[in-house]
Amino acid sequence: MGNPKRDQIIGQKIGQFLVLKFLYVKSHRNHYLCKCDCGNETTIHFTNLKNGLGRCGKCDTQRIDITGNKYGLITVIKFLRSDKQRDSVYRCECDCGEIFECTSGSLKKGNAKSCGCDRTKLNSLYDEMAKSKIGEKYGRLTIINVGRKGTKNKEGTFLCSCECGNRSEVTIGNLRSGGTKSCGCYAKEVASVLCVGQDNLRYNTNCYYTKNSENIFMRSYYELMFADILDNREVDWKYEPKIFKLKDGMRYKPDFCVGDQYYEVKGLWKDSSKEKVKEFIRQGYKLQIVYIEEIEKELGVGYRQYVKKHKIEHNIPIKKKSRRAIQLI
Repeated sequence: MGNPKRDQIIGQKIGQFLVLKFLYVKSHRNHYLCKCDCGNETTIHFTNLKNGLGRCGKCDTQRIDITGNKYGLITVIKFLRSDKQRDSVYRCECDCGEIFECTSGSLKKGNAKSCGCDRTKLNSLYDEMAKSKIGEKYGRLTIINVGRKGTKNKEGTFLCSCECGNRSEVTIGNLRSGGTKSCGCYAKEVASVLCVGQDNLRYNTNCYYTKNSENIFMRSYYELMFADILDNREVDWKYEPKIFKLKDGMRYKPDFCVGDQYYEVKGLWKDSSKEKVKEFIRQGYKLQIVYIEEIEKELGVGYRQYVKKHKIEHNIPIKKKSRRAIQLI
């Protein structure tokens, strides 16, 4: 049994389409078989029929002619063809005299307002504004040139020189808001400072060396072992005394200092650490790399035995290995 409300448009002509019969419901919409004035039959749902958005697929009778209309600086001259997306392509003329092709969709949506001549004017205005900013300083950054031009989806940038000598491109918004204050060297400095002295507790709360009744917290037991060696040599040493600025915003902090001689204790090497050490030596500083094998040999005790002894002397609980771990060993 049919639905009277649904079937009441059957036999009616809506626009260039004659509704022949009801077909099915899909996505809560009634779909009808319709016949175009050109004789072609096609399926259209009721919403498109009511709003005049039905498409035949074989003719352009659904096309609304916009010849003679003006959109921004563009005047529509003549319809040319339909593209693969069934959008109408027109020959257009800009106020500057340029003739070009444009789709009706771009014109109606406001995506096309000229042949591009107005954008050239805007770009020249932007260049003048951007060049006037050269020399201004934001945090550690000084604007030295104009970078990438701004677009609809991307913000424009400035080429900036940092106090450390490094260069970087920064967006206009980040400079104005203070979101970017340096090339990245400032964040590295802050991170390095946080790793000095008592803040090394975040590495290992039990890893400290007692010197002159003062607990010096260190990053690893390798460094504790080397501190023992320096005390045995009866020399005055300092732990991580200073942060050095290197090229390209790099920061380096040697482990120990004895006079003008620096020491770096290493168990494992990272490529970034090697680069910093090479640059540090290249700048004329005296640096000696001390490996864990050398430390164990001079102390006459292995790493595991030293750690166990240190924990016993300082009443630090020693974690017992599980049965499963013992079996694996």
